[in-house]
Amino acid sequence: LADFPLPGAMTKEDRINMEQKMCQAFEQLIALPEYGGGYNSLTPGHANFINDEQYDTLVKEHIMFKDMAADHYLSTAGIAADWPFGRGCYVSGDKSFIIWVGEEDHLRIMCMKKGMILNEVFD
Repeated sequence: LADFPLPGAMTKEDRINMEQKMCQAFEQLIALPEYGGGYNSLTPGHANFINDEQYDTLVKEHIMFKDMAADHYLSTAGIAADWPFGRGCYVSGDKSFIIWVGEEDHLRIMCMKKGMILNEVFD
């Protein structure tokens, strides 16, 4: 990620290139049986592009982030620029591990596990 400026200063090309670079890493996760899953891209023309219906489903399931262009503060800061290019999310096969690409940060890595014992997330 050191190759890319902070999200507010990224160009459309930066965003697309970062997503492509991350997809190379996601391919390695997808190949591992303990992770599997897939990548969902919001970038038109991307090999893993999802349509509006698929996007809405992921948002309702709290797996994908909402349309950033609708947020005045993110738009003003330049973080939502070029929406939806360079945005997407990796989701593990069991949906317990999610990585957002191109939201407010370059990446947002989340472990999802129901329960009260926090240590189980890291085991």
